[in-house]
Amino acid sequence: MLYAFCFSGCNKLTEIVLPPSIKTIKLNAFQGTKLTSIEIPQSVNNIDLRAFSYANQLTSIKVNNFNSSFCEVDGSLYLGIQPKTLYIVAPGLTEYTMPEETTAVYGDGDVTWSMGSLLTKITLNANVKGITGRWFLYGFNSLTEITGPE
Repeated sequence: MLYAFCFSGCNKLTEIVLPPSIKTIKLNAFQGTKLTSIEIPQSVNNIDLRAFSYANQLTSIKVNNFNSSFCEVDGSLYLGIQPKTLYIVAPGLTEYTMPEETTAVYGDGDVTWSMGSLLTKITLNANVKGITGRWFLYGFNSLTEITGPE
């Protein structure tokens, strides 16, 4: 397990290889790091929504192909093995367009977008049927535009 805040404050951390024994990544585990990408091992089945808060250079979250809890599309994290429920958008992205397969945005009373996100534009798709939780509550100092499908 990567405990809450375990790498918080490691503001020179640019790379990490997570061991296959990790199952859980807790709250703010990578807060404020300089990671540009991370690969989630097959073994990880629980990631706190705020695991990457203020990791503003993180533009790619990759997932091991054999992970049955998460998948990745365009550098962002989805629940399950199909990109239907958006879970975490990499905080270093400045624009994000939801794939057509996405039908829900997960929040569960928390935030999908990491606090400190650099997003300026979000494009929703026509298939989104629900947005849960306090989706835009924190971390949107840069957000200027939300658009729907064309």
